[in-house]
Amino acid sequence: MAQVLPRSRSIFSTNQTKEAEMAICSYLAYAMDGQTEQLRAELEALEGCVEVREAEQHDVLIFVTDTPSKKADMALQEKLSHLPSLKCLALIFMSRPEMLQPKGASV
Repeated sequence: MAQVLPRSRSIFSTNQTKEAEMAICSYLAYAMDGQTEQLRAELEALEGCVEVREAEQHDVLIFVTDTPSKKADMALQEKLSHLPSLKCLALIFMSRPEMLQPKGASV
């Protein structure tokens, strides 16, 4: 079973009046030996999965997620921690909605 570390609470919106918007995240996903295609299928089946690609010249998958809420993200993290073909998962990119807005614009 792979260990998936919880993300810092600071990535979540601080707006208390509505459910927080979540970040779009990219991960490097390493499969157990000989289980890359199995891992690809498991990742693609997860709710919140946007895309799974195999990296060129490496036995690693690039996994992109987008979840609508903190609760959905936590559920996704729990499912990831139980994937039998997942050896290691590393967060490599995160973009919050407010990072995409010009300075001074409201989200």
